[in-house]
Amino acid sequence: MRGQAASIDLLLSTIALSILALTLITFVEAEIKNSESATADERRDAFSFAAIQELALTPGRPENWDIDSCERIGLSCTEGELCAEKISMLSSLYSSDYNRTRRLLGLGAYDVSILVCQPSDYSSCDFNLSTQEREDDRAGSNHVSRAEALSTLGGETVSVIIYAWE
Repeated sequence: MRGQAASIDLLLSTIALSILALTLITFVEAEIKNSESATADERRDAFSFAAIQELALTPGRPENWDIDSCERIGLSCTEGELCAEKISMLSSLYSSDYNRTRRLLGLGAYDVSILVCQPSDYSSCDFNLSTQEREDDRAGSNHVSRAEALSTLGGETVSVIIYAWE
């Protein structure tokens, strides 16, 4: 009888220990996944911030770039003033070679939308360099970064906004 009691005790303690170990493993895996997700979000946020600074506040590279010569996209003509011509070229580039546009912005790993809007009214944007399909995709994503910079266009203050998501 003692042998049976000892084996039942061993069996119960083994089951309890297994349940505890599985619970601990599940918890640790969830924490690791949350940590990786936060790191990915932080990385995308940093890339988006760098991209908006380059896009809204610099002339790009070369300074008078066109679709064929562009090495880095910048929309400024002078400090704080956007060029309508560069926005138009960016729109054409975005439409014709979306992947190249993302790479030139430094956001090649992410989907991208670019907007130029009135700062107080994001519902009516002067320029929306996106498609409805991409906007639907962005709306369905749980991991979207948004970066914004103020500038001027034609004497009016505008917000240049980049959305990046996976």
